[in-house]
Parts: sequence; C-alpha cells; structure tokens
Amino acid sequence: ADDNASIGYTAAEGLILTGQGSTNDVTIKNDADADVIEIPTGTTNVTVAGNLGVGGTVTGTGTSVFASLDISGDIDVDGTTNLDVVDIDGAVNMATTALVTGVLTTTAATVFNGGFASNANSSLSGRLAIGQTSFSGGGTLVDLHASGSGVGSQLKFRNDHSDSGFEIGLAGNTSGDVIFYNNANTDMDFYTNNLLRFTIAADGSLSTPTLGTSNVRF
Repeated sequence: ADDNASIGYTAAEGLILTGQGSTNDVTIKNDADADVIEIPTGTTNVTVAGNLGVGGTVTGTGTSVFASLDISGDIDVDGTTNLDVVDIDGAVNMATTALVTGVLTTTAATVFNGGFASNANSSLSGRLAIGQTSFSGGGTLVDLHASGSGVGSQLKFRNDHSDSGFEIGLAGNTSGDVIFYNNANTDMDFYTNNLLRFTIAADGSLSTPTLGTSNVRF
C-alpha cells in the first residue's frame, strides 16, 4: 500500500502488481501508448478500452451495466431477468412461460402456434383473424376461417349450466350451410327489442308469448 509503483510476490497470491496514481492505480498500455486496461485509483473496478474476448464462462455475482450489448450466440438465463427496454430483431423461442405485467405491443401479426389462453379480461382495439392472416373486408371485426374440404367453422358458447353448448357458424359440409346448433336438450329463445318473440322448445315445437304452443314443429 501507498507505493507509487510496486511488483511483489506471495506464495498465495503469486505476482502482485500495484501502484498509486491520481487517476489509476494500474494502467496497462499497448505499444502505441494507448490505455488497454485500467484500475481506477482506490477501487476494485476494471476498465477495458477495447473488446473483451472470453473463451470460457463469464460468472458475475453483482450487477452488470452495459450501455449496449451485442450477443451473436445463445443466452441461457436460469433466474429472473429484468429488462426495461428490449429491441429484438429476430425470432424469440421460449420453452416455458413468458409473464408480461405491462402492455405487450406488436406492430406485426402475432402467431401462437401452441394456442392462446387468457386468464383475465382482454380487449382488442383492432380486428381479430383466426385461421388466416387477412380479413374479408368491410366492417368485419372477427374473421374465422377453417381450411379443408368439408370442414366447418363455428363459434361455440358454453357455461356451467350447459356444457354441451350452442354453436353458430358454417356446417362441416361442402356446401357451407349456415347452422344454429343447440347441442343440449334445452329451448331456444328469440328476442327483439328486449322482448321474447318466440321459442323453439327442445322437442322442436314452436311457441310465442301471445299464441302459446302451436302445432308447428321443426
């Protein structure tokens, strides 16, 4: 300590290089008298002026701060990574869960190859296409497309009281018939202006609030 420049040795530490300057304790220069490695005075920090090439593993126990980081290979993160802003030009492959607590904004189409499940309320300010990447035009907000000959395309509604559900859409035939399909053994009620106009019972009979059950059956 307090040596302006000193080279020493101990059996445990081996070669010891130390010094004391107004800016750096140790400075390693190249043949052009340019600083390559610096240890600022009185610190345990190391400043590297150029590129650092590492053939093995880099292990850090503290916080690493990078003004910019360019990685051409793989990154394996076992713990939690907190990133304020991330700009990814290529593909991202995640083998497990990605948790986003803020807003996820995409400027291009987002493709979910393994399906999509929402555990909370979701809202869309734009349109939604399922089974295709384009829209049929007009004022369509949700565009469903099932590919293949004789393949139907339906929306299905279920709740805790009717697990069989109700479907509306196109039948699975080559003509693409429109279907209203009640899978359960329940009635179908039809309303306009917030009033019940007629009911098709589970047995196919037709009834209205004013005329009662008719002899017409479907």
